[in-house]
Amino acid sequence: MKITADQLFKIRKVYRLTQTDIGALCDVSDAFINQIEHNKRSITDKVCAGITRELNLTPTKLQQIIDIYEKFDIKSEQPEQEQEIS
Repeated sequence: MKITADQLFKIRKVYRLTQTDIGALCDVSDAFINQIEHNKRSITDKVCAGITRELNLTPTKLQQIIDIYEKFDIKSEQPEQEQEIS
């Protein structure tokens, strides 16, 4: 199953995974995942296969993930961190 860079980002956000987590699932570096998400590198068959296999993705499940992302407006890279008061 082919996955786009935008879909990869949305999958990662819905599953609350870091780029390092996704990289580990696919046996690639977090830097490579970052480059894919920022359209600096093309998503490889290895990455698509790893994500599909490890997350048991089907076209239906992928669409559900995209729907969840859009419905709940999941966008932030990380939750805002509270600032320490000195």
